[in-house]
Amino acid sequence: MSISNRIKKFTAVSLLGLLATFSLTSLAYATILAELDVTYEVTGGLQAAIKNIDGSDMEDLSLAAGAVAYNSASAETATVELVHTDDVKETGYFVAANTSGTAAAWTLSIAPSTGGNDAVWDGPGDIAMDFNDAADGTDDAGDTDTVGGQLSILKIGETANIDALIGVTTGVAFVGGAFSGTTGSVTLMTGTSGTSAPGAWGLTDIKFSQVIPASQAGGEYSMDFTLSII
Repeated sequence: MSISNRIKKFTAVSLLGLLATFSLTSLAYATILAELDVTYEVTGGLQAAIKNIDGSDMEDLSLAAGAVAYNSASAETATVELVHTDDVKETGYFVAANTSGTAAAWTLSIAPSTGGNDAVWDGPGDIAMDFNDAADGTDDAGDTDTVGGQLSILKIGETANIDALIGVTTGVAFVGGAFSGTTGSVTLMTGTSGTSAPGAWGLTDIKFSQVIPASQAGGEYSMDFTLSII
C-alpha cells in the first residue's frame, strides 16, 4: 500500500465529517535532465599511397630495369616489373583508398612529378629521353622537348593484381596504357560509386615498358613520378 493510499484511508475513518470540504493533493516533482552531446570525428577521404607488403607506408619506391645494348638501327624496349610475391619484400603496392564512410567514384593516376607533358628522363650529362612520344620513339608527339621515347604501364600476363586491403574489389579495375603527348598521365585504377566505403585496394603485377629510340646514348636515365587520386 502506498503512502498516499494510507493517508486517504485515515481520512475516511477519522475525518468522515470533513470529506465534503477536505481534499488531499499529492505533489509530484519532475526531474529535469540536462542533455549532453558527445561527438567524435575521424578525418577521411580519398588517399593515394605506396605501401610495403606488410602494410607500412613507403616514402619512395625505386624500380630499375635491366640494361639494354646500344642500338643505332632501331628502337628497343626496356621493361621493369612491379610484382607482389612473398619473396620480394622491397616491392609494395600502389594503393588507392577511400577512408570515408561515403562511397564515391575515384581515379588513381600516375604522372611525372615535374615538367608535365614536357618532362623527360634525366640521362647522362645533358642527354635526355622522352616518356610520352610515339611507340617507335621517333615522333616528338606535339610536345616541346625535342627528344623521343615512350613509357607504357601494362598488366603482366592476362591481368593485373588488385588486392582488397579493406572491403572488396567489386567495382575496381586496372586501366593502364601509354603516356602520350597530349596525356601526361596514365590512369592506373578506377573505382565506381559502388565501391566499398571505407575501402582500400593495392595494385601490383604491372610492368613499366619504355621504348628507347635508336641511337640513344648509353647511360642511366631516371624520372620521379607521383601518384594522385581524385
